[in-house]
Amino acid sequence: MRILALLIGVVSYTFAGAQLSNGLIAMFPFDQNYNDLGPSAINLTPLGTSFASDRAGFANHGLAFGNQQYLVFNDNAVKVPLPITISVWVNVQSLSASNEVFRSDNIFNDYYGYCLNIAPNTGQVSAHISGGLGSASPGNRRSFYTNSGISTNNWHHIVAIIKGAFDMQIYIDCELQNGTYQGTGATNMLYSNAESRIGSYIGNPVNTSGTYFNGKMDQMVLWNRSLNYDEVRQLCENDNSLALDEMSLTNGVQLYPNPFNNTLYINLMSSFEHEHSFQIMDLQGRIYQEGQIVNETQLQLHLEHLPAGTYLFQVRNEKGTAVQKINKL
Repeated sequence: MRILALLIGVVSYTFAGAQLSNGLIAMFPFDQNYNDLGPSAINLTPLGTSFASDRAGFANHGLAFGNQQYLVFNDNAVKVPLPITISVWVNVQSLSASNEVFRSDNIFNDYYGYCLNIAPNTGQVSAHISGGLGSASPGNRRSFYTNSGISTNNWHHIVAIIKGAFDMQIYIDCELQNGTYQGTGATNMLYSNAESRIGSYIGNPVNTSGTYFNGKMDQMVLWNRSLNYDEVRQLCENDNSLALDEMSLTNGVQLYPNPFNNTLYINLMSSFEHEHSFQIMDLQGRIYQEGQIVNETQLQLHLEHLPAGTYLFQVRNEKGTAVQKINKL
């Protein structure tokens, strides 16, 4: 499909230099929205959460998780055979309990699929795979725990590469971590039909209310392959082009109202330094309207001709491309 090629092209540009679009499953920048900029276009449902400053200090370009708040979705795009790589920036506020980062399958008192979390007290980062053995005990999964942990109230970059029950790697802030393998569960990973969550695990008889993430996240990305060392290095460098590209097109641009009836406003906090082009297209990639933005702070688009439905608003300049969903009532 044309739109799939478009989104892959968008992320390819953003990840220029390291070919990080290869094997990409999903990319959640959390830049004032819950959009997946990867080829899967996963729809997240937030249960709470709010936008906050990101790792570079840009307002509303990170995601804050309050008490028992998380994101949920059900999409088989994340349920792929190993290897799998997860990259995420975290700023944990408390280690009094386990901090759940990502879990592919959520079934009460059972473990399926893979997950990434942070241990209480020590801040050790751990990756796990499971085969659904019937109870959520530590023995019913295969795990890798880092020897060292992360600190609270500081941004840390985590990359977990899961290749198998005895082949996992975890990087913290660019450094490959030593660690130990634990668990006596099945060595083969199985998935269920259950929902996936960011920032939460549904629970078990020991934690009947579940476990959650306490703090902020920024830029979560998943791949269906193992990243190499050079790719990990590019991701974890806070001032790399990826960090800058996140900010360059989304900050200072507002589309409202969304959903809209016949008129859509584009509000720019200040005049763009560079000339921008925009396109409005449907989910099959058919272009309905396009134009230029030059030295303007607000545009008013009359879109009576659009049938009701979901569209993509794409804005592009010499530095990159950003895409946002809009809905016509």
